[in-house]
Amino acid sequence: MNEYTRPYCCPEPRCTPIHQGGMPDEIQPGISFICFGYLPEPIPFIYDGHPHRNDLSSCWCSALKGVVRWQENAEDWWRTGEDYFSALDKLPLIVIARLQKGTRDYVMSRRQTETGDEDLVLLAEEKKE
Repeated sequence: MNEYTRPYCCPEPRCTPIHQGGMPDEIQPGISFICFGYLPEPIPFIYDGHPHRNDLSSCWCSALKGVVRWQENAEDWWRTGEDYFSALDKLPLIVIARLQKGTRDYVMSRRQTETGDEDLVLLAEEKKE
């Protein structure tokens, strides 16, 4: 696993960060990011007679909402990921790939045309320095 620094706003001291998205080098007002982590001791609970074991955590830090923490497990992450991709499929224009080739980055998207067909669109071409 990669080493990640615990965010300044982390509410769970037992959590070990394993991935961070949108985490800037320097925190600035209005910034939002997400942190995923592993809990060495699972948090078990029973809901409606069914045992559930959470050994993962994700925190969404937003300037608007503050920190929202989820106690989860791998199945939760898998299903959530599938749901996000299913929701993205419903959008008429989404980024589907960010290709890095040589000294350029290409941001591609899928778009539904007026006839209902789909085509790829180049959204941006960025030269790396």
